[in-house]
Amino acid sequence: MIVISRYGLAKDYDREFFISLTTLDETASLYYDDYVTRLGISEEDQENEEFIQFMKKFAINGYLHCNQPGLTARNGERVRWYLITLGTEVDIHSATWTGQTVSQYRTRKTALVLQPASMHTVDMLITGCGDFSFYCGVHEHLEHGMASNFIVTREKGGVCPKQGKNYNKQAFIQAEEYEWDYASSGQGCQGEFTEHEDIFLKNGDDRIGRRYIKARYRGYTDSTFRTTSNAPAYLGILGPTFRVAVGDTIRVVFRNNLSFPVNIVPLGLFYSSDKVAQPGETVVYYWTAPSSSGPDSNDANTVPWLYRSTYNEVYTQQAGLAGAVIVGPPGSNGFARDVQREYVLGVSIVNENVSPFLNRNIRAYTQVTEGNETDALIADPDFEESNLKHSFNGYLFCNLQLKAVRGERVRFYLLSVGSSLDMHSVTVRDNTQLSGKLSVSTRTFASDIYAGSSRSVDVFVDRVGTFLVQCDVHDHHDAGMIATLRVKNN
Repeated sequence: MIVISRYGLAKDYDREFFISLTTLDETASLYYDDYVTRLGISEEDQENEEFIQFMKKFAINGYLHCNQPGLTARNGERVRWYLITLGTEVDIHSATWTGQTVSQYRTRKTALVLQPASMHTVDMLITGCGDFSFYCGVHEHLEHGMASNFIVTREKGGVCPKQGKNYNKQAFIQAEEYEWDYASSGQGCQGEFTEHEDIFLKNGDDRIGRRYIKARYRGYTDSTFRTTSNAPAYLGILGPTFRVAVGDTIRVVFRNNLSFPVNIVPLGLFYSSDKVAQPGETVVYYWTAPSSSGPDSNDANTVPWLYRSTYNEVYTQQAGLAGAVIVGPPGSNGFARDVQREYVLGVSIVNENVSPFLNRNIRAYTQVTEGNETDALIADPDFEESNLKHSFNGYLFCNLQLKAVRGERVRFYLLSVGSSLDMHSVTVRDNTQLSGKLSVSTRTFASDIYAGSSRSVDVFVDRVGTFLVQCDVHDHHDAGMIATLRVKNN
């Protein structure tokens, strides 16, 4: 990697990291023939799908599964990251940092999308000590090892600031099981379900249909976990929205009422722990929003971050464990002052095929009960497709219905978790979108969002009518990623 500076060695950072996120296909290496000859791997074995997958190394600087050394910094340092990606169409990555944020073009991020031959420079102001992670937020890349440890130690001659105890907000969150209906109105965009919509929604002897057992984060009023806190119905499968201002610390009392271990960890905030809660266990976390968690100078005056379970995260996130944290400037309480309405949208292909509840859903909603029959059903590609729910907040085919009033400026907070298929282009039909601070905002028709990332966009609604909110990736739109925005005069 070559770094060119206008004035020689830059003086505006204390440390720099050079990072390559690339899928190394060893079957295409010049050394491949020598490798298979030396190990005596037969031609038949070389054509085996598992062997071909094994030879693809989802690496950070050539390291897998947190084996990369040297990603260490001190609290308070300014760190510059130089990021590059090479490779094939597989190499679309979501470079993600936990416990810290980065700034690019004076906008704050926790994840940065990289594609082949792209290069990016981002800066980080280290806030808080701890053992954090740097990884690709695309689920299959993370599963195959594209992750590194990022360790922050105390300042030279100083100490790490201690977190906790002095908090000004408190939340009570339970992870729990429930039944979710992806089309609760019983209708699609044009009324009765069409034959195409039935692919994803119709229940049958060998199809699960609309309803699934899932997991969710749910808010409660106190530590007895008896009375739920109010959450708008449009959030669907998302957990409650946390709203904080720069300088706030939230005490999160978390109880795991599921049958498997999970936790709750934010991106964009400094957190005290990512301890895993065992079934029935209650864990207390502290989340703090330093200045680096809030809007940068070119951001809108609120920014969204994702929270989720990081334990077996591919499976627990597909089960439904995710939500949003909205951070505003000091004194804002996390609410936007320059818009009249706000919506959080989870834009994701929910893959029920990898949910920890898959076998239970098969037993509960189909006529398949025998082990061999279940294995055959899971291997059926049509069954697999029926379980890919292209949704906004868990709603398909216009079952998410949003409202606004003519003349309002509406802010959409977009979040996504998922796989390499989760490349989305969100539009509000017949409306344009504004991104960034009002004085420097850019106008666009569509806003891209990728697995592991979050962003905000504004829409000024100046006409009465019902407008489609949709992903304009054709496959996603056709599979149900459509909502509506109804605009009235008052």
